[in-house]
Amino acid sequence: MKKITFFDILITLLLFTVVSLAIFYNFFYGINSNYELYIESPNAKYFYNLEDKKTVEVEGVTGKTIIEIDKGKFRFIESSCSNKDCIKMGWVSYPNYPVICLPNKVSAYIVSKKENDLYDGITQ
Repeated sequence: MKKITFFDILITLLLFTVVSLAIFYNFFYGINSNYELYIESPNAKYFYNLEDKKTVEVEGVTGKTIIEIDKGKFRFIESSCSNKDCIKMGWVSYPNYPVICLPNKVSAYIVSKKENDLYDGITQ
């Protein structure tokens, strides 16, 4: 039986690191074309492609809210509310994780483009 050498351990650790980084990158930075950004305001509802890089202005109750979309994620960059909690949320890339500006009544979250993916096993 052959003994485990230093190079065997090194190759195993290197392989484990590469696979872990690939999974981490895909989970946090991977763009999935099955999802889109849904923005709701008192005046209208909007859907935007997450793969585009753009800035969107939405009119709310107290004024304008500006939302930035970039590579599968979004964030609120400016709002007319007083507490700015929506801006402090930062980048969001998870589906069904809402960011809401309550004083301005503007909400945004990532939803599935497919009708069957709108509900999970419990809400069906």
